[in-house]
Amino acid sequence: MQQVLLNNRTLKHKVYVSMPDKFDGKVGDFIEVWLEQFETWFHHQKQVEGPVDPRTHIDTAIQNMKSNISIDLTRHEADYGQWMTWEAFSAYERSIWLF
Repeated sequence: MQQVLLNNRTLKHKVYVSMPDKFDGKVGDFIEVWLEQFETWFHHQKQVEGPVDPRTHIDTAIQNMKSNISIDLTRHEADYGQWMTWEAFSAYERSIWLF
């Protein structure tokens, strides 16, 4: 009986992580939580689908924001250039939304 229980503990279970909710412009700690949720989602996505281009992470996050914020970020990139890393994008978001 103990051997059966030990064998059951070693079975791997799939864990599904859902994409974070859309960011709606709430300030403060909410942006930190939202960015951390995306980092967790990206980690699980990498495990399931394999490596993904870092730029895809940024595009996914921008598309998962309230429409007016998404448009503002797209315009910002057109004016100042694209963010090339997740770290650069998340640092920008923290500088804008954390007071």
